[in-house]
Order: sequence, then C-alpha cells, then structure tokens
Amino acid sequence: MEKIHRRIVFAKWFTVFWAVFFLICTLLGHRIAAAYLAVNTAARASFLQTMQLPVLLVLGYACGACVLVLLYRLVLFLTNMENGLFFTDVNIAHLRTVSVLFMAIALLVAGIAVLYSLFFLSISFAAAFLSFIVRIVADIFVQAESMKDELDLTI
Repeated sequence: MEKIHRRIVFAKWFTVFWAVFFLICTLLGHRIAAAYLAVNTAARASFLQTMQLPVLLVLGYACGACVLVLLYRLVLFLTNMENGLFFTDVNIAHLRTVSVLFMAIALLVAGIAVLYSLFFLSISFAAAFLSFIVRIVADIFVQAESMKDELDLTI
C-alpha cells in the first residue's frame, strides 16, 4: 500500500510540475507564437499576415486555459486518491471533466493544424485518443463505485 501511495504522490507532483510549465508557456504565449510565425514560412504564406498572430494567440490561449484546468482537476483527483478516496462521485466528475477538456484541446489544436501546420494534427489525435481513454476509465470508476456501494450494503 505504501508503494501505491508513493506513486500517487509522485504523479501528483509530476502533474504540478507540468502545470507550472504550461502556466509559464501560457504567460509567454505571445513570444512563443511570434517566434513560431517568424520561423515557419509556410504559415506566413497560408494566412493573412496581419491575422496570423491574433488567431494563433486566441487558439493558443484557449488551449492553454484548457490544459491548466485539466491539470488542476487532475491534481484534485490525485489528492483524493492520496487521501484514500478512490471510487467517489467527485473523482468520477474529475475524470469526466478531464475527458471533455482533452477533447476541447484536440479540437483547438486541430484548428491550429488546419491554419498553420499539419504537424499539429498528431497532437490533436493524441489528445482525442486520451479523451476516449479517460472516459473509459471514468466509466470503470462508475462501475467500481456501484460495486463498492453494493458491497457496503451487504455487510
């Protein structure tokens, strides 16, 4: 049991690390987008020069907001698990929210891919795939919660 607890704590701090990383990336979004557009000549030729940066910033900031909320909900989920609360309605809600946010990220990144570079489609597909996997895990948690409740009633 101690080994599982250590893994949960590690996963929680790893998630916090990524949240800080994405927060920094979001705060530096304007510089990152400008640097991307300066290097990528294909993006410059495919869209009106004056609208490239604002569109990329809107999509990027929306994606960044989704990532930060996703990581926050994941930290809450891992905190509940660290405290021994595994199959609860709150954890199921966290997982479902994470699933929806992964799908939102997939759609936003697909928009970036269509407008700028098809390379981003691989990230979009990965996020969509993760959305379905997390949804399946949430459904498994629903089943486990009902089995736990049924077992609690038989005792």
